Amino acid sequence: PHPATAQVRTVHAGATTTVRWPLLDLTVGAIHTWYFLNSQRELWLGNDRQRLNVSQRGTGLQWFAQAHVPLTKTPAANPSATQVSAFLGLAGVRTTLNAATERGEAPEALHYARSQARNVVASVGLQLDHAYTLSTGHTLNGRARLGWQHTRGARTPVVQAHFALDPTAQRFESTGQGLTGNALNLTLGVAGRVNARTEVHLDYLGQFARGQRDHGARISVRRAF
Repeated sequence: PHPATAQVRTVHAGATTTVRWPLLDLTVGAIHTWYFLNSQRELWLGNDRQRLNVSQRGTGLQWFAQAHVPLTKTPAANPSATQVSAFLGLAGVRTTLNAATERGEAPEALHYARSQARNVVASVGLQLDHAYTLSTGHTLNGRARLGWQHTRGARTPVVQAHFALDPTAQRFESTGQGLTGNALNLTLGVAGRVNARTEVHLDYLGQFARGQRDHGARISVRRAF
């Protein structure tokens, strides 16, 4: 076996704002991301083992807009009643990876060219919110979200490379796991306040497409200052 490992770290910074009207909530925002990728692979040349390492940096920029339209009204006498709303979203994503060269003594070390991908994502669906009041007096906010997503643009990531010791050599391409064009997204979550300023969110995230299933979990802590 020729083991290979990879480590990806990300840092995000962004801003959002929400405008509320009687029949519509509109949220717009932008997020900038910094990627730090470190990978290592092993090569065996006879009985000689060579290790190759590469550190690659990248950036991402995402803008988004999402509209929520309430389909039910919350009775004043029962604020914990289930609320149903429709949502429509549009987002643009640009991801850039800088050029990088593997470090090591093996002649098979590769140089990766700079790459960039752009995508536009549209989504539409329904969202259900329900507040649960516990015997302790605390409130848990449950949420279920089901939507259809369509992605256009560079759905399959492509990286060009050539052998680092021969810059004139013919380049070849490597492709990664592609994004699906159409998918069904499901989110199930619950949120509760720890204190007046801190809120904890637990979410399940699922995506279902032809020949593809993705499942994930997310824990986030939000604090007001």
